[in-house]
Amino acid sequence: MFILGGVVLYFLSGMVDELRVYQGATIAVYVIAISSIILLTGYSGQVSLGHGALMAVGAYAAAVLRIEFNLPIILCFVVAVLAAAIGGALLGAAAARLSGPYLAGTTLALAIGLPSLANQFAVLGGEQGLLFDVGFPPLALGEDFTQYKWFFWIAALAALISMWVVRNLLSSAYGRAWRAGRGNEVAAQLAGINTARSKVLAFTISAGIAGLAGALLAMTIGTVSPSAFPLALSFSLLTGAVLSHNHPRRGHYWRSGFGSNPRDRRCGGSPPR
Repeated sequence: MFILGGVVLYFLSGMVDELRVYQGATIAVYVIAISSIILLTGYSGQVSLGHGALMAVGAYAAAVLRIEFNLPIILCFVVAVLAAAIGGALLGAAAARLSGPYLAGTTLALAIGLPSLANQFAVLGGEQGLLFDVGFPPLALGEDFTQYKWFFWIAALAALISMWVVRNLLSSAYGRAWRAGRGNEVAAQLAGINTARSKVLAFTISAGIAGLAGALLAMTIGTVSPSAFPLALSFSLLTGAVLSHNHPRRGHYWRSGFGSNPRDRRCGGSPPR
């Protein structure tokens, strides 16, 4: 199914104009971000209002490595996942004993405060942010292969891989443990499940996926700045998860991505000028 989806997207990218291709890339980014919310909230039962901040962690990690060390873009994305996952593990460990509004309040504070920390460090570019250039598409793809199509290919491939990973995780023993803890934490503990460790693991994986989405978002807009990760972004991701019924196997990922862009609700916004 995922391979078929990739083939369909491949042919669609050559049949539509540049604006639609760019919007498709943006939608793919939000699909990845929403999948991280579905994993965390829909399955492990932890409410997060701070995933925009975790996306910012991934975006800044990728941009700094690209600028300072000129690493290949694939490595920048890998480091974005790892950096956000580490941040998610620390947050998950601190919030393992919290639930409901207390956990939501903690992650909300993260969404408000973390992006603004960029103003305190020169290496992060302050309020103006950092440029994030993934480079031109390979010449082997042809002279007519545009930059926006390159963005779409990268984002769509990342979205398909992320959905495949999330779906397999949720069908595994980890997914069953998350569902058990969400349904009845005491019963899950009596069944031998370490619910605290399970929650931290869910937060870590969810944060890593969000970090990938943040790096891809920075790719599509060409910059990383605090204004790119506002509080509204976190709320929009949660809204997208609700629209998808918090379930990755019902085919609503892409539909939810259409309504989750805080900059343009219509269809993922317009290309940066």
